[in-house]
Formats: sequence, C-alpha cells, structure tokens
Amino acid sequence: MKKNISIVLALLLVLTIQLGFSENAYAESNLPDGTYEVPVEMMKADDITASSMASGALVSPGHLEVINGEWFLRVEFQTLYIGFISGNASNIQYYEGAVGTPLHNAEVLSYWDNGEVKEVRMPVEQNSEGVYVKMHVEAGWFITMDPNAYIKYAVPKGYEITANAGAHGSISPAGAVTIVEGASQSFTITPDAGYHVKDVKVDNVSVGAVTSHEITNVMADHTIVAEFEKDAPVEHTITAGADQTMVEGNKNILDIVCNGDFDEFQGIWFDGIELEEGSDKDYTAMSGSTIVTFTDSYLSNLAVGTHDVEFRYTKNRNVNTTLTVTAKEETGGSLPSDNTLTAGTVTKVDSSKTKEHQPATGDTNTPYVMILLLGISALLVSAMRRKKFTK
Repeated sequence: MKKNISIVLALLLVLTIQLGFSENAYAESNLPDGTYEVPVEMMKADDITASSMASGALVSPGHLEVINGEWFLRVEFQTLYIGFISGNASNIQYYEGAVGTPLHNAEVLSYWDNGEVKEVRMPVEQNSEGVYVKMHVEAGWFITMDPNAYIKYAVPKGYEITANAGAHGSISPAGAVTIVEGASQSFTITPDAGYHVKDVKVDNVSVGAVTSHEITNVMADHTIVAEFEKDAPVEHTITAGADQTMVEGNKNILDIVCNGDFDEFQGIWFDGIELEEGSDKDYTAMSGSTIVTFTDSYLSNLAVGTHDVEFRYTKNRNVNTTLTVTAKEETGGSLPSDNTLTAGTVTKVDSSKTKEHQPATGDTNTPYVMILLLGISALLVSAMRRKKFTK
C-alpha cells in the first residue's frame, strides 16, 4: 500500500479547499423558504479565490435550503483520485466564522457503502458566499491529516414580483413576492361576488381578463395588477310558467319561475295588488331562482279574464307575465225525445241574469193549454145556463 509520499501529501494539501466560484454570479437576496440548487466548487482555505486541484472531491451542484428564514448548505462528498492515490474526507466540522473560531459537527445525512461520509448539512449566514470547514482525511494505512478548507457556493439571485389587486377582488399571493432567478410564479385572481375581472396587467401590459396568470423565467423585477368591475345586471325573465291559462275554479298546483335572485325578491303583485305569502294564504316562494306556487284557495276564487302577475325585486328589476282564467264548462244530462238520459254538456247558468230571463222547467206549450182549457170551461158554463133557462 506504500505509494509515493509526495503524491499523498499533494492530495492532502489539495483537500484544504472549499466549494465555490472565483466570482459570485448572484446578487444578495432574502430568499423565500425552499430548496435551491446551487453550483459549488472546492477552494483553498488560505486563498478562497483560488480553485483547488481537488475540486472533484465534492459533487456539484449542491443545495441551499431556506427553512423559516434560516440558511443551510447541503453538500455531497465523493472519493478523490489523483494518480494511484485515493482519499476520503470524514468527520466534517464547520467554523462559526473564520478559521480559529469555535467548531461544530456538520449534520451527516448519508454515508457511502464503505462507511465514508457522503452528504452533510451545515448552517451558513444569509447572503454569505461560503463556510470554513475542517475535515479528517485518510489516504492509505499510514497517512492521516485534518486540513481546513473553504466551501464556497453561489447565492441564488432573487427578484421581486409586486402583486396588487384593485377594489372588489383579490390576488394570491399578494404583495412583494421574492422569486429565484429563472424560476416561475403563478398568481390567482378572484373577483368578489357580483364582480368580474376587468383586466390583468403585467408590467403595465395587459394579459387579458384572466383569473390566473404565470410569470415564467423571471430575470428581473415585475409587477402584476388585477382590476375588477361590477357585473352587468341580469335581465329578469320568466323561465317557466309564463302566460298560463287555467279553467275557472281550478285547484291544481300552478308554478311560475323567474330567474331573478331570490335574495332580492320582494313579492308578487296580482293585478297591481300585493299578495300575501304563506302556505295558508295566496302563494309560497322558494329559491332556485325564484319559484312561486299559488295556493289552491287563491286559484279557486279567481275571476274569469286575463290577470297581470308581477314579480318584484330590489333595484326595480321587476318582471311581468299573465294568467288567463277561462269560464268553466259543467258536465250534466239532457233529456232527448225518447225520454232516455244521456251524458252531455250543459252550459252553466249565468247567475247574473234575473229569474224572469232564466228558462223554466217542464213543457214549453203550457200557456196555450191553459188558454184552451179556460175556453172550454167557458163554453160548458154557457151551455149549462141555456139548458136551465129553457126549462
């Protein structure tokens, strides 16, 4: 297992490095909670601007985790090979600040099959560019070292999308929304009841009257504004039961349905007179949209003719229809010449007529018979008087 000592020492020297880039490509930002993929590179501890030959000891990219506003760097180690020499880092510790400040053990998240450390997580300062660490390195059976290193990462650049909603609606999320460069953000626009989306503008450019919008591949700050306007009044119409006709005295159920909002319903006016609502009164009303059912007692007393039915609503959004009542035909009997009674139709007697105008029952020739009988009686009386006189 003995190898060239100079090569081993070179390896160990290389491990005194850090992850990162010579230049930070991202600006400082307060990132929202989440996990961000970040490029990493190993740098020398004594010169964090210089990339190390052993940068392959870490896997790039790493991950920056933001949890409740706190930042954590998660990195993965792998075996580093230089020539015929190989080595692994273990017992990863991080400094609170620069080398020489208190040390803390990094949280080990996983191990390789050979028991070597694979992935660790350690806290980092917000908007910092890296963290100083100390590692234990073994190369073969006889060489061990505990070098310092610097792990550098690129801070994701964040942009703000300012989201606002006008009166009578909302947008979600609202306010200043921070988003990482290149990512996307969706917004939901919701109007209040009785209103609708008038327009949505992104950076003062209309994207239409939409209820959702996604800003993609964010590379700069943006604004999104939602505007709302009141719905146009819905024209009230009778959707069922318009202009019905019923027979006088009808007691069947009679419904009329209007599309008006039941919450705005004020009542029914019949021929200009307000009716009383109630199951024991003139009508009942229920939602969906407005369903009016006239009671049997009210229908049975309606006069013959065409009546005006008015649905009244708030804001004077009323609607009218008609209900026509026709005269009732009664079924009865008629006496034919053969004196047998058969079913038939007899016109209802008009009670408005006086008694002398109504037809009498019996033989219509009765007055003539009476005159004939009176004449015969007079002749008989006259004959009897003559007979008495001649005696």
